[in-house]
Amino acid sequence: MRPWLARSPPAPALTGPVARGDVVTVQQHLRALEAEPDLRELYRRLALELLRLDLGHPPDVAAALRTALLDGDAAAGPDA
Repeated sequence: MRPWLARSPPAPALTGPVARGDVVTVQQHLRALEAEPDLRELYRRLALELLRLDLGHPPDVAAALRTALLDGDAAAGPDA
């Protein structure tokens, strides 16, 4: 690991719905990308990689994000 990375982990510098724990926006993004399967898959894989970091989300939020990313709209629920 690079010395500067050990002093400054990347998670605090991240922005966006995954970093914020915004499950609804992630679900909306996945729906918006349905017409572009390759981009949707890229979004999904990158977001899942972000979830490997300690983003400080409560366990239920991290689980909801992971479910949305793995199951797509099946996790959206009736209000989505």
